[in-house]
Amino acid sequence: MINTKNLTVNQIKNIYNDFQLRHPQLNSFYFGNIDEIDKQTYKYPLLAAIPQDVIISESPNQTRSITHKYILLFADLVTVESDNMVDTLSDTLMIAQDFISELDQYDFYRNNYIYNNNSLSLSPFTDRFDDLVTGWALTIDIVAPFINNPCTSPQTTKPDSDILNPC
Repeated sequence: MINTKNLTVNQIKNIYNDFQLRHPQLNSFYFGNIDEIDKQTYKYPLLAAIPQDVIISESPNQTRSITHKYILLFADLVTVESDNMVDTLSDTLMIAQDFISELDQYDFYRNNYIYNNNSLSLSPFTDRFDDLVTGWALTIDIVAPFINNPCTSPQTTKPDSDILNPC
């Protein structure tokens, strides 16, 4: 079934949270500002979704798309005693690749015309935050149709019907 409404931030958060809940290696999920991530305690590995810009495309032929930009952090604890940084980088990269595969292959995304429109860039990080975690930051653009229909907005009918025809 094709989505007849715009993809919302709540729906995107639910997509990321659902992935975390279904992935056997991920134990926690965070959504929000990166400056607030240290204010909670997590059971690692962690998926964190950090919202960035939202861009609505130009309107050729009255067709637009909406791009939600996110940084996804796939992170796990590094223990100094066992020196597991390389293992942690390897494991969290595989989790990030699992997410990319899901976005590329699941019918839900295809049927709703949700996709990533750019090459994906993953950047490693080490000893980050108060917990000294290591992992990968995935910069991703989630693109979906922008449903441009004034009849779906919560407006009352204009007094002058020449300005806006009734829906």
